[in-house]
Amino acid sequence: MLGIRWRKSAKRRKARAQRARPRARGRSRNRGARNYRGRAPRRQHKPVSQVTCPAHSCIVPASGYGRICAVADTFTRHRKNAPMFSEIALFLLDTVFTLFGMALLLRVWMQLTRLPTRNAVSQGVFQITDWLVRPLRRIIPGLGGIDWATVVGAWLTAVVFLVLVALISGIDLLGFLPAMLLTALLYVLKWAISLVMWVTLLMAILSWVNPHSPVTPAIDHLTAPVLRPIQRVVPRLGGFDVSPLVLFVIAQILLMVIARLGAGIFGMHY
Repeated sequence: MLGIRWRKSAKRRKARAQRARPRARGRSRNRGARNYRGRAPRRQHKPVSQVTCPAHSCIVPASGYGRICAVADTFTRHRKNAPMFSEIALFLLDTVFTLFGMALLLRVWMQLTRLPTRNAVSQGVFQITDWLVRPLRRIIPGLGGIDWATVVGAWLTAVVFLVLVALISGIDLLGFLPAMLLTALLYVLKWAISLVMWVTLLMAILSWVNPHSPVTPAIDHLTAPVLRPIQRVVPRLGGFDVSPLVLFVIAQILLMVIARLGAGIFGMHY
């Protein structure tokens, strides 16, 4: 009898001790488990200078986190809970500045290939870009058969675009300006490669749909110097010219390299 009573009293003391001790909320094996005092353990924060973008798993500066990410055609926007107006404004800026930058580079391309000015393509490009190119020609002369005023105009267009993106995203311009000047060069290269791709695609479509279009001679004149080296290496397959396809593959590889360089430059400076 004494042994049974002693066991029951021991069980009661153990139960009282368990009720008196505060229970841990959550499982002890998880990171979010609380200690015996009921407090959650401190989380390990990442360095303040850099954080990881959840969309692309890349390292971005903490000051620009949630606003700019260093991936792909270089300066891909990621704004955390950004208003719709900012999204629309950035989309419009990207479209307008990309088209204008391509128009400037198309002007350089036409001058390098000596495309006649008496056609619809040349006249349209001149009307769009004369307001910027003519004032720059007074300061920057041509050299080596290249209209450097137009090239500098394309670079300035990319710089203005990146500055506007930074202002809309709320980024400090003083800290980002050196990398923006270098990233603008990558944007010019990206626009040039994309321009070659689109003009080649237009040439391929017109050759199938409407080969007698008045724009076809001008486009053939532009794309011939680019496709001719590929045509010397890659022969025709069954009477079909596959040089535009090869050009597309090469252009995509170059765009990937430029995107990687843009991400490296952005992460290195910021």
